[in-house]
Amino acid sequence: MYWQFSLGDGTVNIQGNEVQVLISREVYNVLPDEVVEEQYRSLMTQLHGEASSAVPLQLPARLVSDSEIIVFLLYGRRIVSTAQASLATTFPRAHVYINNVVTLASHHRMGFASEVLRSLQVAALDRWAETYEQFRFELSNSPKKDNAGFYARMGFRPRTKESGDETVVWVLDV
Repeated sequence: MYWQFSLGDGTVNIQGNEVQVLISREVYNVLPDEVVEEQYRSLMTQLHGEASSAVPLQLPARLVSDSEIIVFLLYGRRIVSTAQASLATTFPRAHVYINNVVTLASHHRMGFASEVLRSLQVAALDRWAETYEQFRFELSNSPKKDNAGFYARMGFRPRTKESGDETVVWVLDV
């Protein structure tokens, strides 16, 4: 398998064996704990800003939680993209909240975020669909990030067509 993308000055191919998608604790089979923490922290800082560096990651505990899934995409030995799903068992339908979707700025437009989001959805369905026969994926993003088109291409739609709030909640029924 090859990943193919354009950088404006030509097309680049990445061999599939250079890219790994790992679900939750699988990442520790490839990278040492401290490297996972450092690289994940770097992605969270890119997404949430420097203030997030004061917040404990609690990554090992989250990676074994029954209600959390984190997908890591490695390019070589570097985590370049990640996303998290959190199960909320609200009545009458369970919701899977997708959050912390981020790709290293140097690796944007390579298809990595799409792969992470697809892999996260598959992992969530594998883990929770049998127990919760009906649930919904939801995520929110700020229009300032200018990524609404990405979520729409991934099959999500705005929960409401008009929102006075600057954060839009996107949903995908499964």
